[in-house]
Amino acid sequence: MCEDDNEGFVGCFLIKKDGSKTGQGRRGYLQEGAWDAIHVIEMNMHLSIQEGHICNMGRMIEEMESKLRNSLDQALVALKNLLQLRTTAALEPLVLRTFVGWMLPWRY
Repeated sequence: MCEDDNEGFVGCFLIKKDGSKTGQGRRGYLQEGAWDAIHVIEMNMHLSIQEGHICNMGRMIEEMESKLRNSLDQALVALKNLLQLRTTAALEPLVLRTFVGWMLPWRY
């Protein structure tokens, strides 16, 4: 965190989640992989109360991370279900993960 020129402050937060087999971040359908997120917050409003901003920013970041992960989980599960409906035999997990990874850039 640092002060900017307009009597406000700027903060940058890195969230790193390790989903590897030896990591502690395994959750839901993630079998392997990592999640890196960078959040940049700028506060340039002059307020009389200076306390509490860091707690509020932390809460906002946690909520946003949760929403992002949940929406990504839902999209991947829906895509997996769609792929399984369209194939005559269930895809091998490695092939499915490769295809989903290939399709994600075109989703947005």
